[in-house]
Amino acid sequence: MINTEKKKEIMLLAEKYNFEISASCRIPIDFQYFDDYSPRLVVNLDSLRCALEMEFYYSGIYDGIIYSDFDLSEDQLFEQLSDIFEEIKNKKVSLMPDDDLLSEYESQAQKMAILEAEKVKRESDPTKTKVGTIHSAKDYFLKQYDQVSCEELHVISLDQMDHVIKDDCVTIGDNDEIERIAAEVVKKAAFSNAAYVYVVNIQKTASTQTLKKNVEIATKINERLKILDCLMADYAVMVDKNYLSYRMKEIDKAINDMQLW
Repeated sequence: MINTEKKKEIMLLAEKYNFEISASCRIPIDFQYFDDYSPRLVVNLDSLRCALEMEFYYSGIYDGIIYSDFDLSEDQLFEQLSDIFEEIKNKKVSLMPDDDLLSEYESQAQKMAILEAEKVKRESDPTKTKVGTIHSAKDYFLKQYDQVSCEELHVISLDQMDHVIKDDCVTIGDNDEIERIAAEVVKKAAFSNAAYVYVVNIQKTASTQTLKKNVEIATKINERLKILDCLMADYAVMVDKNYLSYRMKEIDKAINDMQLW
């Protein structure tokens, strides 16, 4: 069983080597035929429970070699990717001159020392901001982004004690694909070693179309963060000082209200 820290490391390597990872959840359905040959749709309840388990797929190319597999469990996904990235690492190491190899090891040791020092500093800092419930998060973010006048998407990473580790601003365009936005959020969460993540999308205007896209983005982010054992505490859209929460179904309500007009 691969632990959470290792999973985060693997996800960062997948991003580094441009590996594509996707997940699917299928509901098995059977067709049963009767004497009149008219098909009737039958859902197998036992299979339906199994359908809640995600199936994963990955693909990538390195040094001319294609790596891919599908219909994997989460454990199988990370075990295979771990082996692949270890193989890639060994290839790179074997091609390094001795001086470069020594320098690489020293660099890695320095990075680990810096990360550990930053972790100790974060945990001992009495001035850390704490964001507990979704309601307190709403109050905090409304004040935090009160003066923001442009469109921004913020990824707020929290530790296990609900303390804010980092607030990253992700630049996105109107035509950006949902997968890319989700990947950027996951990357920020992984780099911050977050236990929880809030995502706040600050927009100048909102329409049914943009709000529906936000729901899709939130759903995709939620799916991808689960792979890291990281929880998306909430996803919110801020428009004209209004705060619409994904978890509280406020985005869905706003969409329904717009469609009634």
